[in-house]
Amino acid sequence: MTAIAQEVGGTKTAMPAEAPSEADILGWADAGYAAAEAGDWDQAYALLARANDATYGAEHYSTLVHHYPNLAFARYYYLREEWDDLARFATSVASALDAPEHVSHPYRIEASTLAAIALYEQGHRSEAEVQLRRALVDSANRQDTYDSGQLAFYYLALVATQLDSADAGELLSRFFDSWNPEGPVTNQQAVHLVYFNLDLQRRKGISAEALLPESEELLNLSERLEGVNDLHKSHYRGHHALLLSNAGRHAEALPILRERHVFLQGRDKFDNDYYANALRLAGALSHEEGLEAAYAQLQQDLTLGRAKGIGDAAVAGLLYNMGRAKNYLGEDMLSQQHLRDAYQEARKSLRENDSFVQRIRREIRLEDPGMEGFAFAVELGALDQVDFVLNADGSDVLRLFFEGHHAAIGPLLDRAALRNGADPSAVALNRALYAAFTGRVDQVVEAVDQGRAAVGGAVAPDAALFQVAELIARVWGSADDPDSAELPLLNLRGRLEDLPPDQASAVAALWAFRHSQAGQQVQTRLALRNWFKRYEARDPARALTVWDFYAAGIALEMVFADGRPEKGEQLYAETLVALEAYPDLHLAKDYVQLAYLLNAPNALFDDDALAQLGRLILSISEKVPEDSSMVAAAQFSMGNALGWRGQHEEALEWMRRATKSWRKHPNHRRDTLAFLMAAQVDLLLWMGRNAEAAGLAREAYDIINVRRHRPDLAAGVIVTYANAIWSRSENPQRGVDILEPHLADAVFMEALSPADQIKLLTQQAMMAGNAGDQDLSNQLFAEALAAIPEDESDWRATRSRIQLNHAIDLYRGGELAGAYQQMTQSNVVYHDWRNDIMTGEGGAQIDAANLRARAEWAALIGWDYAQSLPE
Repeated sequence: MTAIAQEVGGTKTAMPAEAPSEADILGWADAGYAAAEAGDWDQAYALLARANDATYGAEHYSTLVHHYPNLAFARYYYLREEWDDLARFATSVASALDAPEHVSHPYRIEASTLAAIALYEQGHRSEAEVQLRRALVDSANRQDTYDSGQLAFYYLALVATQLDSADAGELLSRFFDSWNPEGPVTNQQAVHLVYFNLDLQRRKGISAEALLPESEELLNLSERLEGVNDLHKSHYRGHHALLLSNAGRHAEALPILRERHVFLQGRDKFDNDYYANALRLAGALSHEEGLEAAYAQLQQDLTLGRAKGIGDAAVAGLLYNMGRAKNYLGEDMLSQQHLRDAYQEARKSLRENDSFVQRIRREIRLEDPGMEGFAFAVELGALDQVDFVLNADGSDVLRLFFEGHHAAIGPLLDRAALRNGADPSAVALNRALYAAFTGRVDQVVEAVDQGRAAVGGAVAPDAALFQVAELIARVWGSADDPDSAELPLLNLRGRLEDLPPDQASAVAALWAFRHSQAGQQVQTRLALRNWFKRYEARDPARALTVWDFYAAGIALEMVFADGRPEKGEQLYAETLVALEAYPDLHLAKDYVQLAYLLNAPNALFDDDALAQLGRLILSISEKVPEDSSMVAAAQFSMGNALGWRGQHEEALEWMRRATKSWRKHPNHRRDTLAFLMAAQVDLLLWMGRNAEAAGLAREAYDIINVRRHRPDLAAGVIVTYANAIWSRSENPQRGVDILEPHLADAVFMEALSPADQIKLLTQQAMMAGNAGDQDLSNQLFAEALAAIPEDESDWRATRSRIQLNHAIDLYRGGELAGAYQQMTQSNVVYHDWRNDIMTGEGGAQIDAANLRARAEWAALIGWDYAQSLPE
């Protein structure tokens, strides 16, 4: 990275005569960075600290010079690979310069790039990808941001490959076209990216034989270029050996793998690389020297690996391959013992639905005598001995999914499809439903096409359930494009009454949910009320099915936002009672409880909410694919619950987990991603980490498109961004300028719910008052109160919050009487609400930070108002 001081600018006060000049500041900072590049860390720090001390708290330097020492410190910590400190300094500069007059300045772009790199290195890849994409755009086609652009390009190509983004291959290719060895991306980094590109092609199914020439070039490149360390060179040779083995050239691979094995042992590197090489070495040995030699090598590595403390999954992998080796050698008893041991080791750290755990499970024979007394015999037997029929209505797929056995459905379907006489139409329908509930739209479409081509089976080519499967996938399983559900909805519109009542109920609930996911409030309300009419008119003598519980869970996701909380409470209570008769539907119950906790206004305030959420997170994570939206929703709820209790650090960690989980789905919604990032911003602001908050808020805001994305999610992100910029800049007018065009957008405001309209109006009122426009502030607070609807929802917390903020605003404007009146009214409403939600001792934690702040404001306003009154 080139440390060249740019032109200075920005407002400043008169400089004291004894103060260092701006040239001094820039010179010390650049000299400090130069010392860091030379490896003189002590001298570097001393110079940077000198520049930083001179500007700290000073108002006589221009904005760019004032923040330049922090940028230099960020460069310093990048070189030292101290990522937490890099994040602190880089976000400070990036957010401080995120203003119209500086947003395109090289300092701001460089700081934003470094902040994104810190996120990546801290393991927050989803958030890093968003910021890196923006940094790349900002630095494009500019010589003064060349270094920043190269770093952004490198890290974006890296993270896109690791996240398997759709454009990962294109980004890698474009990076190499533009890479300059004299730039900031080192030879080591560039060579490693060549390796990532090669491995990406391998994972995408390109033949090993076709990739070997590229791999040989990688080996030559790593030897030819300076700065590539021995560990990386060995890693590339090991990967080359993998390609050789995959191409059937085991004799060539074997000596390379042996050399790497010795190399890693000699450096005491008993990590994932050692484990992977051990398996590859055993594989090559099995082909060249026989299975006994491979087994002996695995046994040796298992003994050594255990002594060196390799992880449970690695131990399981070695045992699994030992079991397979003995199986091929005909030693069944020992083979099964190894496989059971592998399963037990794997389950120490991996969930039941993990793909590796499933692979081991498929090779364990339940009839083996060694199963008696095995700790996981019940877990294995419960699924392998389950009743499963390839029904024409897919009922067993539905039952198994909502019992929490999704991992067993795929193998069961494969087994059923291979049986003689299997009905292709029933296979297609069951596959379509399975793919629908796991959110795989492309697999649903493929299965539906197969079903339509299967003539003469038990399931008609035009069966409504094919359309239902597609509707589930497009609205509930994925929902990234709810408008794409229009066709299956139109096809089902005239067939709803022909469906069995349980399936009709689910379709009616999905109908409403489709409108909800598209942010269409009026249509959602009408469709949801139609569903309730159907629910209330159901035949009490009819036995409930999984479809009924599924429909109830969907309705619970919407009913509380419809302004009828009593309907939601009643539905929740009735559904839980009904589920008692179906004790095996574990996931159905989890879904219903999660939908309630996530959406019922006061559910997270219950004393046992944290315990419930903890149980749900563990339970749901075991029962659904890791990229299921249910996992992210449960983690988000935990973050919310902790945030309300003032446990902001813990809440932030859960919000980050939710963001990561959400990002895993190949069809995740971008507006929800932005909303989850905004939730992190709110917590960062609570903790006073304003610079970090402002940077992340900007990235979330840049994702949002108010014409295309859900209005409620967009509103949340917009308000958070305005608040973060106000907090970081300490300039309320900056926030006013952000919100103003959105408030003036009639189409956008009309699409918002009352709650979201209130959110925008209240935020703008606070910022306008702080900016000195009291008349506008009073008007906006009045509009916010007027926007509260006359319905059955509990609006007391919202009303009291508006009144509190108005009281603070009036107080700051010197209107003590008005402030006291608003404060008094707010407290009456607030305490009425809070007393109702405090259900036990744990309730004292709810909103505790806000309660303290409220008490302080009430005392301050009351005291000053009292002093203004006549004696």
